[in-house]
Amino acid sequence: MTLPDNFERVLHLLDISPEEKKLKILNTIARAGRSLTIEEIQRESQIRCDTSGTRAALYRTLSQLAGDELIRTFRESGKKRYVTDSSLVDAWFVRCKREKINELRARLEELRRTRQVLEGLGEGEIKEIADYLYRHILSRPQLRAPIFNTGADQLVRMLHEKIIRRLRKGDIVRISLEWGVIGFFDVEDRTMDMIERLLERGIKVRILGPSKEDVDSKVCQQVSKKYIALKNKGGIEIRHKSHSRKTYHMIAKNRDDVVLVLAREPSLMLQYIPYGANPELVDDIIHTFDEEFKAGLPCDGEVAV
Repeated sequence: MTLPDNFERVLHLLDISPEEKKLKILNTIARAGRSLTIEEIQRESQIRCDTSGTRAALYRTLSQLAGDELIRTFRESGKKRYVTDSSLVDAWFVRCKREKINELRARLEELRRTRQVLEGLGEGEIKEIADYLYRHILSRPQLRAPIFNTGADQLVRMLHEKIIRRLRKGDIVRISLEWGVIGFFDVEDRTMDMIERLLERGIKVRILGPSKEDVDSKVCQQVSKKYIALKNKGGIEIRHKSHSRKTYHMIAKNRDDVVLVLAREPSLMLQYIPYGANPELVDDIIHTFDEEFKAGLPCDGEVAV
């Protein structure tokens, strides 16, 4: 049946688009002018109902029509019967209209409040929001080219800028660096002092050291001594690799930002990798660290001989 354009528009505004099967069943019951059993509905509508699945689907559709109050049900002679009339359809349409009007009123009220909030923003608040957008959304770091420099100063600066200052309580820092080579974990080193400050901030630290065969005995004993003192604070664990094979040298924040040491000679080459720039690489770095860490040996100050 083709409806006039204005009727079609009203149905569209009310989001009324009944399924063809529902319309066919409702039309069958309405045309009959009397109550029908499910067998009669199936026969008159010629809807397939020869399997348990199709019969269940027919019952489900009738239940939905009854739930919408487009049909009424009652029992007669032990059989359930279904009936409808124009007053049920009229009442259903009025309910649809009322529910849609209430929904639109709620949306209008929400839009009104949104407008008030936006119109009430002062210049200072607008500048604050704009600064936030610039820092946290519009200026998300992209994958940067490796940075070349000699010594640990560049690593320290990058660590502070990209990792350390962004840490929050509960974050996890993963560290896998050579000891005593690029200024970290050497005899005169203050790396453990930096780690102590992280622990005081509620940050968890996981350190994967070189295998015991590859570490200087003095460095190992000094790190171990400081480690024993820090273990009481909780949140720190140091383990040694169980092998001497090469692996990633890096420092990572949680499972996202990574500062990767690509080379030491002839100059220190670093790369900062935010997760969004290369998720596959970051995932592999973190997964490799976690596997190596799980298989590692405890840091106890003893060195392999």
